[in-house]
Amino acid sequence: MTNEERLAEWFRSRPKWGNQDVNGFDLDQIRANLRLTPTERFEKFFAFVEFALEVKRAGKAAGLHRVP
Repeated sequence: MTNEERLAEWFRSRPKWGNQDVNGFDLDQIRANLRLTPTERFEKFFAFVEFALEVKRAGKAAGLHRVP
């Protein structure tokens, strides 16, 4: 059995919450995003990027860093 087959079997064996497909993707979230206009999707993406950068800055300010 390959790693990909093992991973697929693991996903199939996991409990599902809400409206998930066999791979665990939340179909309700996908449909909600597809209802957005392309501009709204970009705005949502850039808001996430700003949030991620703020988390990164906060981590640096707190003295946390990634160990190579």
